[in-house]
Amino acid sequence: MPKTENNFLKKVTVYGYCSYSKRKLARLFFNKEEHLVAKALGNFVIVWNDSSRTVIITSYIGIIPYYYYFEGQHFVQGKEILDVFKSSKQRWEWDFQALADYLIFNHPIDSSTFHKKIKRTSANTILCFEDGKLEEKSLQNSIQNQERIFTSPYDSINCLKTEMARWVNQENALLSITGGFDSRLLLAVLLSLDIKPNLIVSGQKNSFDLEVSKSISKKFNLPLLTTEIKSSDIVENSEKTIRATGGMLPIPHWAGHLWAASYNQNLPIIVGFNGEFARSYYFDKGQFSYLLDYIPNFYKKAILEIEAKSELRKVATFFSPIFQTEFSVDSENNRFRRVMAFSGFNTLEKLDSFFIDSYTTNKTGMDIAALGQYVNWIAPFCSADWIKSQESLSRNWKLGSKFHRFAINELFPQLLSFPEEGVGNKMSLNPKPLYWKRKKNVIPFYDIQILEESKVKEIIMKGLFNLEDIMSKKAINLLVESESLRLKLLSYKLAPVGLFTNLLKNF
Repeated sequence: MPKTENNFLKKVTVYGYCSYSKRKLARLFFNKEEHLVAKALGNFVIVWNDSSRTVIITSYIGIIPYYYYFEGQHFVQGKEILDVFKSSKQRWEWDFQALADYLIFNHPIDSSTFHKKIKRTSANTILCFEDGKLEEKSLQNSIQNQERIFTSPYDSINCLKTEMARWVNQENALLSITGGFDSRLLLAVLLSLDIKPNLIVSGQKNSFDLEVSKSISKKFNLPLLTTEIKSSDIVENSEKTIRATGGMLPIPHWAGHLWAASYNQNLPIIVGFNGEFARSYYFDKGQFSYLLDYIPNFYKKAILEIEAKSELRKVATFFSPIFQTEFSVDSENNRFRRVMAFSGFNTLEKLDSFFIDSYTTNKTGMDIAALGQYVNWIAPFCSADWIKSQESLSRNWKLGSKFHRFAINELFPQLLSFPEEGVGNKMSLNPKPLYWKRKKNVIPFYDIQILEESKVKEIIMKGLFNLEDIMSKKAINLLVESESLRLKLLSYKLAPVGLFTNLLKNF
């Protein structure tokens, strides 16, 4: 690189975290060797931007959202959809298929956004715009992604330990803890590495997460910071959340990041995002899960909730004519085919692929985008090697969280002595018979009734009343006035879309 090296450093932007320094990245981009960035570890989007060339590189599962618009020779890219839309200087065009997918799954299925021509960057790719042309190159066969051989759950445990040791030490260890399996496994990894982390938990009084976290903190003498989601958190941070997520995160899910809004330290927080990949996320009924392939598609769609529920069908009759078609029988059959088109030899494997390539990228990606406004984060379950190691394990390890139980027992078995959610007793090494039938209700980490408080209801109504271009006033009034829990849940999904639409009016 020339003497004006600092000028070239300014051309590189890193979102997330990466094992390569900014200086090394700048050298690679300057020499047009960006394909070597594939050797970098971490979860990131890396952007090189100068007058002649723009290059965007995404990490293995693309958990960090980044967007672009391309038409003719006009290319625009950015971290937020609103900024890309503003710079595109185009009119707003709804992608009704993506919007329908969001209402059913809580996220789009693919790289679509609510705008027809604004796309999310794909995972594990290089996107290069030069001389008026846009080229996308997959990194699937890159050096980083060459197949490593994983054969046992011990390999998966070692991948977690390696990933944790790479980014975390005693000085910067801060774990977001709950009463669940994912954070408990991450804590077991840390303690097995002789790292005693600080803990942070979000929970209302007497909630399961709070009580278990306090017990763990006391037992192992780990400092614990507690937070609690209030209605004021939703109100005060609503616009930030909408901007970060493009309106693609239902309001009840905001609690998954708002706990960090009051955090005022510089330490990155270790989070358990994507730990669900070690489970059979969409269908876990023990050995009965294997019968899923033999169930007719009509029932399979209902079991997997791939079709619109009755309350959505009711409201959909008041949608605009184009939007209505996304809930027709043909559209629902097409949606089912799209889900079943994900890779796998059977339905359960296809659903695993759908989870990692769609849910993690899109839904968890929105959680990450919102969380990243407040804190830096580290997501060990999102490492390429750990994901590949999980893909190599048999289905039995996914059923009943068997891998989590096994790994905790191997790494730090004392953590099994704390309660398991819905069971009440200590966490068992093997799942109990009929484990999928929860026997005990627990107090959740936040009270969904805060969404009924006046200031929050004002925000929800504001969002709904900004949806008149896609649904009639009759539908809006139905949602606003309804006391039905299911219609309220639908309102919580639609309100962020309306709040996003309201922000569009500024452009």
